[in-house]
Amino acid sequence: MNKPETLLTPREQDVVNLITEGLPNKQIATKLKISVRTVETHRKRAFHKLSVHSGVELMRRNLDAIKTIDEHDLKIIIQCEFNKWTGEMLENDVALGIAEAIRKHLGGQDG
Repeated sequence: MNKPETLLTPREQDVVNLITEGLPNKQIATKLKISVRTVETHRKRAFHKLSVHSGVELMRRNLDAIKTIDEHDLKIIIQCEFNKWTGEMLENDVALGIAEAIRKHLGGQDG
């Protein structure tokens, strides 16, 4: 079976990512330079494909998925995201500390 993210079109994935950042449809539309109606269509299709009914349910699923990622992989994800947003690299020990804090906060397994 395909992973849910592979079922989404690139634009649906863009919309889902912005929903998980907490943006409302109007801001998503502005950011992606599409109409609010188009955002609503992508949102509806993505939610159907992912079998979720709300942004809250989507966030809950993402948090559950984070709990299953081992600490080393979580550290790499944190470093990549930090680099993507800031253009700088995050030190290994800082990224590992963040990963440990996330794991502890979410009640996940230790790496």
